[in-house]
Amino acid sequence: MTKNTQKKEISLKLIANSHAIKNAWLAKGKNYPVLFLTKQFLLPDEEAPIIVDSSKIDGVILKGKQFLATVCLSDNETLSEGIISVGQIATLSEVGSVKKIGDAYAITILGIKKMAITQIAPSYKGDKASAREIDTQELALNRFKKNEERAFASRLKLLKRLAQKMLKMMEGVTNEALVKLDALGSPEKLMDYLTTHLSLSFEEKYNLFSELSLKSKLEDVIRNVAQEIELSQVSSRIQEDVALELQDSQRRFYLTEQLKAIKRELGDGELGEPEIEEFEALARSENIPKNVKDTLKKELDRLAMLGIGSPEYAVSFNYLCTLRDLPWTVPQETKKSKTLKSAAAILEKSHFGQNRLKERIIEYLAIVMHTGQAPGQILLLNGPPGVGKTSFVRSIAEALGKPFVRISLGGIKDEAELRGHRRAYIGAMPGKIVQALIQAKSPSCVILLDEIDKVNFNSQGDMIGPLLEILDREHNHEFVDHYLAVPINLSRIIFVATANDSDALPQPLKDRMETIEVSGYTEEEKCVIAAKYLLPKIASEYQIPPTLFRVSDSVLLSMIRFYTREAGVRELKRELETIGRKVIRYLLESKKKIAINRDTLSQFLGVRKYIPEPDNAYLPIGVAVGLAYTGHGGDILIVETRARKAEAQKGSLTITGSLGTVMQESVKTAVSYLASIGPMIGEPDDWFAEHITHVHFPDGATPKDGPSAGIAILSALASQVLQKKLPEDLAMTGELSLRGKVLAIGGVREKVLAAQRYGKKRVIIPRDNIPDLAELPRKTLAKIKIIPVSDATEVLKIMGFKFDAKGLKNFT
Repeated sequence: MTKNTQKKEISLKLIANSHAIKNAWLAKGKNYPVLFLTKQFLLPDEEAPIIVDSSKIDGVILKGKQFLATVCLSDNETLSEGIISVGQIATLSEVGSVKKIGDAYAITILGIKKMAITQIAPSYKGDKASAREIDTQELALNRFKKNEERAFASRLKLLKRLAQKMLKMMEGVTNEALVKLDALGSPEKLMDYLTTHLSLSFEEKYNLFSELSLKSKLEDVIRNVAQEIELSQVSSRIQEDVALELQDSQRRFYLTEQLKAIKRELGDGELGEPEIEEFEALARSENIPKNVKDTLKKELDRLAMLGIGSPEYAVSFNYLCTLRDLPWTVPQETKKSKTLKSAAAILEKSHFGQNRLKERIIEYLAIVMHTGQAPGQILLLNGPPGVGKTSFVRSIAEALGKPFVRISLGGIKDEAELRGHRRAYIGAMPGKIVQALIQAKSPSCVILLDEIDKVNFNSQGDMIGPLLEILDREHNHEFVDHYLAVPINLSRIIFVATANDSDALPQPLKDRMETIEVSGYTEEEKCVIAAKYLLPKIASEYQIPPTLFRVSDSVLLSMIRFYTREAGVRELKRELETIGRKVIRYLLESKKKIAINRDTLSQFLGVRKYIPEPDNAYLPIGVAVGLAYTGHGGDILIVETRARKAEAQKGSLTITGSLGTVMQESVKTAVSYLASIGPMIGEPDDWFAEHITHVHFPDGATPKDGPSAGIAILSALASQVLQKKLPEDLAMTGELSLRGKVLAIGGVREKVLAAQRYGKKRVIIPRDNIPDLAELPRKTLAKIKIIPVSDATEVLKIMGFKFDAKGLKNFT
């Protein structure tokens, strides 16, 4: 045999222990036929029946009472040259009975003892080899030292005890196996016998079988037997646990059925049974998450063990009803396809004006229709009351074909109102978000968070945290309501918020939103809205014939000017409803038609509520008209000043009118600037040092803050110092710096509209706010003269104050 063949043979899995090979090569042995056993090795004194193909068996074997060598093969080995390797462990076996069955032979063989392959026969064809019989026990014991024999005997006793324990724990092992264990006298036979009962792979068992060093083999077998015992114990414990679980399940079923029977006998067994069937059907449904199913099943088991009269029964029953009523899938009827064209038509039909807002909403709807989900930013419609913020959100829902739910957040101060109460509390209920989902009956809906700026963020409860979690699309897919205690997906909801003053919102919350300003309406726009939307709606609601409820544009304009003063149309709607009620009453009492004109307007609405300021008049000395932007839209801001000489407290400054920090700083800035330029406009020397100055802002009950009143405060102080009246047809807005620069402000559109409502003809604004004039209607710009300024000296010149040219040049 060549060197390459020998190298291939040594790489085979089934080779003998190298320690035994050295002793097996001592002498020549007889030539024996070889019988190959697939994944099976024959133990000495073991008899085994096998079936062999006639084409793969030596003819000598068929004579019977012959000796042969049995060699093991693994699954992936075949009968080919090189399958036997020198030193390989085999079993010397005796052939017993031989019986032919078709093309195969049934042979009974008896193992005699182990043998080692020492030489391959020269005529080797895969079925014969030269083998020498060896006494494996003698070879192993000859290696023991004198002091090792006692230790070996002690370890052998341990193996016998472990072997008995293992065989008793194993299924299918009879008492005969235990008797045979005691009858095995040879340590080698004992270890080989135990090897066949271990849960090892064929290769691992064969390695133990081939090991000729009894000392090493004993330790390997002890370790494997101990592991087998441990595995049997673990398996036994698992089976006991499963049996106990089955017994407990059967016991619970039996007790539950008994309890149902007792309830039926008491006459209260039918209560809630239809709902319970619905709960059980929901627990089997594939449309809800697995964790919700598990919670449902546990709560149903708990409910089954409670009596109907128990308070806990009602708590558990209501909880299950909440889980049942929550929408887990989108109903088919809400899956309507909408187009941008139809969405634009819906917005035009329900709203007049606000073209910039409509354009932004159309862009928002385009993203939703294209991606199937809302963008990351939440829309925040910010504007005064009555301008249609809520109706715009309702139109968004209609344009998308989704259910609409409004949640009023005004005044809430406890996070439990949003996140729900824990069921441990009496009267616990889910939060507003879960209630809105139940009301919408769809997890894909439009939810309006109305008046989000009215949330009490300064309360002890953390209101920012729940709102951030609800509105953050990265986290709200696993929102946990305290009442439900299971995560629900809010990512399919389109949230839109409204506010009157977005500045009142905490900055972390504003970062989650895109603020869109919803401005107020001009007088002309209000007339169109009243005629096109409000009057038909009121006539339909009150069932008034159109011929009896006609209001001309001139009457509407009188109502807007003399009975309302607002940025929106909410107050105008209330006044029109008042007229409608009186028309119905007059019709029922007199059966006559009453005309609605400017002469009869006072009969319907009473005396005028607002009297316009007289044109071309002059304000008292020390009074200026500023403009402010509030949560209700634009408004005028009166600034009053008084001063007097005094011996004591000279140079003191008093500021009143419920002002914030920014407004107080604006007053101090105006005083410092005016004192610095006083000589240039004719101010007496040390005027502020010799006078007690008082600056007041009327309507003291209303909090005021903001920098935009700077130039109005300066003008009022200049009027007081120089004793010169200011023109009344003039209103102004702009922030004043200490250097006299007029800085840009916000809310220009609302402020100009407020000036128009109060009859002002001229408005001073910062030059940097000129681009904001594009938002104003052309009719308004035609009626009011806008005067842009960049420096306080320009403001004072417009007021009529004269400057010392030389001093002004040096100052600037």
